[in-house]
Amino acid sequence: MIGNLFKDIAEELEVYIQDKINKDASVKVERPKEKESMPDNTVMLSMLNIEEELTLRDLNIHHRQLSKQKSIKQQRPVYINIQMLCIVNFSNDAAQELNALHWVMEFFQSHRTFTQPGRENKNEKDVDNKFDLIIELNTLPLRELHYLWGNLGIKQLPAVVYRIKMFTIQGDIENIEVSSVKDIFVKLGSIGDSEPDDSYNFKISEQKEAEHKEVEQKKAEQKKAEQKKAEQKKAEQKDDGKKDDGKKDDGKKDDQKGK
Repeated sequence: MIGNLFKDIAEELEVYIQDKINKDASVKVERPKEKESMPDNTVMLSMLNIEEELTLRDLNIHHRQLSKQKSIKQQRPVYINIQMLCIVNFSNDAAQELNALHWVMEFFQSHRTFTQPGRENKNEKDVDNKFDLIIELNTLPLRELHYLWGNLGIKQLPAVVYRIKMFTIQGDIENIEVSSVKDIFVKLGSIGDSEPDDSYNFKISEQKEAEHKEVEQKKAEQKKAEQKKAEQKKAEQKDDGKKDDGKKDDGKKDDQKGK
């Protein structure tokens, strides 16, 4: 959950800030507020935007084998990047406020990766547990910062924006358990209410195996035919060579007679 992720970050950042600056400092997950409405000695975490990580988009359905008989069919996960705004408010001391912003940046510099909440116990082979969350600084141009504070409807405060990458969204509701092809039976029976005749039951895997053998047999026969043609061609070339040698010998004899 995105909210749980922000709470986890806030808890770790709060411990770090309290150790560096003030034990009364707090880190909260809230919507951006005016400075007057914000508690003093506070770092506020807010979500700015969500964007899909298009480089990892995969629309194909994933089949994960559970056993020889069963597998899970599920949609591929969606990977998103989250823009997080960190606002600092230490109104009684402007220098302390900038120091707090410094410690926020230092925290994320030393904590570049996070484990997504709820993914700690996932199987490493699962497609939805390939990546840790990567946190990187997102520098906004001055014009975008002006639009940002204007859209938020509050005065500019000491703040920094970070991008949280590779957040995974994977639902479990639509997962379907399907039987393996080897255990699918095709039943051909009489039309009507009567029970189908068991003599018409057969496995698809057996039918595929028979088709495979037939294809292999045709390939072997074709290979033999090609080898036979090659041998015949070599034999014909040898016969032609012998005929040419005979003609050369007859020509030499005629020349000797002429002399």
